Amino acid sequence: MKKYKPMNTKNKFIFLLLLLMTLSLSCTWLQKPGPALNPQFITLPNNGYKVVDGINYLGINVINKLIDSLPQENIIISPINLSVVLTILCEGANNQTKDEIKNILHFNGLEEITVNSTFKSLLENLPKVDPNVDFLPANTVWIKDGFILTPDFVDKINTYFLTNFFVMPFNSSTLNQINNWIKDKTHGKIDYLMQTSDQNDIMDIINAYYFSARWFDGFNPENTQKADFTTCDNQTLQVTMMQDLISQARFVINDSVSIGEIYFGNGNYSMIFVVPRTLHTLDEIVSKLTPEIWNNWMSSLTTLHPVLFEIPRLNINKFYNFDRELKLLGLSSTFTPQADFSGISQGVYLTKAYQRTILELKENGINDISNARERRQATGDKLIANQPFLFAIRETTTGVMLILGIVRNPNQ
Repeated sequence: MKKYKPMNTKNKFIFLLLLLMTLSLSCTWLQKPGPALNPQFITLPNNGYKVVDGINYLGINVINKLIDSLPQENIIISPINLSVVLTILCEGANNQTKDEIKNILHFNGLEEITVNSTFKSLLENLPKVDPNVDFLPANTVWIKDGFILTPDFVDKINTYFLTNFFVMPFNSSTLNQINNWIKDKTHGKIDYLMQTSDQNDIMDIINAYYFSARWFDGFNPENTQKADFTTCDNQTLQVTMMQDLISQARFVINDSVSIGEIYFGNGNYSMIFVVPRTLHTLDEIVSKLTPEIWNNWMSSLTTLHPVLFEIPRLNINKFYNFDRELKLLGLSSTFTPQADFSGISQGVYLTKAYQRTILELKENGINDISNARERRQATGDKLIANQPFLFAIRETTTGVMLILGIVRNPNQ
């Protein structure tokens, strides 16, 4: 039998070094952080963020007008889609009509090339920065047949806005064609936009938007259960509530609201939840909301950390004609024969502004972090959306609002 020979000093040192390295690697594995957010940065031209502010501004103003006319309903709009079609009209407007549209878009003082280039960058990049997100917009302008579009206008729209035009009769045949076009653009997620058309219409802006995505973390379906939701009139509903400790989240609380942010996919998209605190109603908070307040809220969402979320599963599908809201915001001549859209075609004016927006939210995420959740320590922060709340979906590197809405009843 071979006689045992003690290790010399050099061998002891090597053995101890290897042992320390092994223990270090083991501890590193035990403390290994979860997957990291990795958004792709979208580059905008100089002053492009002022265009983004204008898009968000329009969304906030339209929501403020809708809460008056729809006091009991869920509301969901797409600020970016509405801004796209209004900016297209602005391209072909002149004189007072152009000023009216620029005013509600808040693009005054911005050069046309800045606005157009910003939309081009957004529309080209938003659909492709994250494969885990279904970003499916469909924007078009429907003009009654008999009008001839100016070549310069058509060239600009094709270059910057990725939008189609229909110059056709306002009849059922054309309506079917538009609905089929929207169905194709949204990969069948929106199978129709509207059911009827008015043969007396002259020019309608039409936009639809479907959004569905997988969360970065996701919610454990085993935690989903029925829970109480208190409505604005103090009625208690049973709703399907998702709940989990979300690893990569942001949270802030102030005197009037609790605000939480959860990420989708690789981090390019997130959802903001704004839940009123005691003695504050949702409509009061929304009616006082301004772009400045919104930007302050977003700036206050700083450190990423685990936050407990309890939010309802959502499937919202809404259709609007925004003519009332746009008139209230200042489009007085735009909807009349006195409108000047000579850059599009002589004699046209806006008659309808249609939008359908669909949002689907479920538990599924892109990362399996169930083991990591067992090791995580909660900070005590939690956002419980068991009452009416405001929400927004934004692209995180630009801040642009894709969707803005209000949930008053998750079962609607």
